[in-house]
Amino acid sequence: MDRYLHATIYEFNEATKGYWRNWERQVAWLSREIIFEMIAGNPYIPKDDKPKSKFDLSKLSTDPDKKEIEKQREKRRKPTKAELKHAEDILKGKLKK
Repeated sequence: MDRYLHATIYEFNEATKGYWRNWERQVAWLSREIIFEMIAGNPYIPKDDKPKSKFDLSKLSTDPDKKEIEKQREKRRKPTKAELKHAEDILKGKLKK
């Protein structure tokens, strides 16, 4: 406590930012993940009211930009029928990885 009482305003603000980032890394992201999964898995919430991703719930300082998020969403694609068949064969033990 004595350390912060004798700190300059700049030093105090930097320490505050550090504590905030630390809280985001340890607590906020985890609670956001849990809340997103609870909402996504709740059958009583209409699909239109559910967030599309965890980033839609709250913004953290460690989150990527919206442009990066959209790029990641575009990169995702549905597997082809051949890929699904291959995965099914692996799971049934017909093929080796």
